[in-house]
Amino acid sequence: MQLNIQISDVRLEQELSDYIARKQVQASDLLTDLLKQFLRKESNRLSYPVRDPDQNATTLDYGIEEDPEYRPFQDVEDVKRFSMELREHAWR
Repeated sequence: MQLNIQISDVRLEQELSDYIARKQVQASDLLTDLLKQFLRKESNRLSYPVRDPDQNATTLDYGIEEDPEYRPFQDVEDVKRFSMELREHAWR
């Protein structure tokens, strides 16, 4: 099989040329190795079974619900009025 590659990115073309000159390899050998590595990585993708979150989820209990400072706004009964008061006094 013959493969022709046209690189339209000047910077990428220059980097490939520099790499080939530095490593003293043929361009075709380099591209063949790159394609082999890519195809190997594609075939070695991780696969795992999808689990049902309802059956596998857990709740972390830190025990802070009993702490009085855990819910600092528990004394607010009217959220609308409280938020309006906050807006009126904010940045003044």
